[in-house]
Amino acid sequence: MKTQSICYSTATVRSKIETGEFKVISKRSRSRVWNVFSRVVDKNGTELRNVVCRSCPSIFKFHGSTSNLVRHKCYRNAIDFGQTGSDGNKRISSDLEMSTEDQDYGVDLDPLDEVKSSDALLDDEDTKGKLAQALAEWAVENCRALDIFEDTGLRKLAALFIELGAYFGTQIKVDDLMPQTAAITANIYNCYQDKLEKVRRDVCVARINGFSITCNTRTDNSMENTQLCLTMHYIKDGKLFSRLLTVASQDAESCTGSLLKTQINTILSDFQCVWEEDKPIFVTSSESIRDAIIGEGQVNCISKMLGNVIESAFKEVDALKDMLNQAKELVKYMENSGAFLNLETPLVNYSPNEWKSIYHMLKSIESHWTELINLCGDISGHNQQEISSVVNLLGHFEKCCRTLEDENLPTLHLVIPHLHRLRKQCSQPSQTTVESNMKLKLMDLLESLVQNHIVEFHKMAMFLFPPTNQLLQCTRTERNQTIEKCRMLMKRFCPQESSQNCDTLATVKQEVEDDLFSDFVTAHTPEDMILKEIRRYSDLQVPLCDGYNVLNWWYFHKDNFPLLYPLSCRILGTPASSAASEKQIK
Repeated sequence: MKTQSICYSTATVRSKIETGEFKVISKRSRSRVWNVFSRVVDKNGTELRNVVCRSCPSIFKFHGSTSNLVRHKCYRNAIDFGQTGSDGNKRISSDLEMSTEDQDYGVDLDPLDEVKSSDALLDDEDTKGKLAQALAEWAVENCRALDIFEDTGLRKLAALFIELGAYFGTQIKVDDLMPQTAAITANIYNCYQDKLEKVRRDVCVARINGFSITCNTRTDNSMENTQLCLTMHYIKDGKLFSRLLTVASQDAESCTGSLLKTQINTILSDFQCVWEEDKPIFVTSSESIRDAIIGEGQVNCISKMLGNVIESAFKEVDALKDMLNQAKELVKYMENSGAFLNLETPLVNYSPNEWKSIYHMLKSIESHWTELINLCGDISGHNQQEISSVVNLLGHFEKCCRTLEDENLPTLHLVIPHLHRLRKQCSQPSQTTVESNMKLKLMDLLESLVQNHIVEFHKMAMFLFPPTNQLLQCTRTERNQTIEKCRMLMKRFCPQESSQNCDTLATVKQEVEDDLFSDFVTAHTPEDMILKEIRRYSDLQVPLCDGYNVLNWWYFHKDNFPLLYPLSCRILGTPASSAASEKQIK
């Protein structure tokens, strides 16, 4: 290959590489310098007297001697980063080797950086495996909730690492990259204080209309401690917000009702909340927390109750118990024999105390039925029609739970309609005896384990959902009780000056009995304002249409219903499930 005597300027070489007129190629040589640098050739394949660094956008002149190249920082880093061979000499990492002699660079990438395309990275199973392993180890050592991988913090950190790697190359020293511990500690403290003050300001706003708290505990037997998680939920400007208040640990043996109440009260006071004044609505599935907040406003987690219904049905109905045991044995056989490797997707395992795993396991067996027959031959112990009917029924429960666990939308007003739908599904004709027995048991369990835990807050949420403000599925007594509960809570939102003005008017009327209009003027008490607003709202007939947003409706009508609006924020902001707190301590 010929070499031109012309040595171009750095800007010229850079621009011509970008336009594709010049190309960057690796040089075949035993010198380690050419593991870090590459030659530049023109469109005729003639080498220029310029070289480029593969790790940074540096361009150097080359006149046959590498003395100026070995002083470059990327080369020195590569030597330090390289591994020592059997002869005792350090060798440059093989990661610096180019896979092809010529490589063309796209305009969207830095033409001086030796990088692979995103498609190549996605096809590189070895790289993806290393990344997955590194993330898994990081999660085990530093994380509790695995949904941290979806958090923006990790994505920003990963983007920063990629940017640094693209600039400095693979020779970058991780030890040099990491900041001092003291600097990290100071940044964490400052960041924490800034975030804490912002949350406190948001909490002060949430206290105006009221808020709810999802709370749960999880006992770690290996660590012999109990984790308590509190998440605040509130509505602001027609939008639903959630704020994680704390994930606290304490001794498992001392996790009693009284101590839990004290700890919850302390946490709320840290955010300038007063339990007795704010009277938050608690949503939980923990018995210890229910004991701690007994007598306070509380809602049992609907997902937990529906899960108890399914688990009880599979324990109490013999046919369902046999179906579950046979399914577990089949999945275990497929794993032990290695036959699962022949399936397009693996079968789902059963997880104790997780009813959804029953549904997903049976559904996976149903979807692989033909493949299982071909692999196992005789699976006569399983009835495809029975499994399909059970999976279909469980699918309604799974969809119901998934909807009621949504953290981004109001869900409390959906509990009663979803229970009504589940009862209707259980009353439909059955295709098999197993399905018939299952539906009968589910009807009984829905009544005993769920319906008895429907409280006034669920009915108030239905009343505050404008299309269902008539409460057609409730008796007259239940409707009156619900409205009375709303009336009691609305007193909190009555302006103090109205009460004082009413007292003043009453005093003036009593003292000036001969006033011209004294017998014609009626002083409107806060009670009158509440009843008038409830009657006005009850007379509304709001149609239910696709895309109906209850939060937007109340926000746009807040001036027409100044007392019902804050009540709607408090009630509709209460989630039906405590999933928001449960996922933080899984």
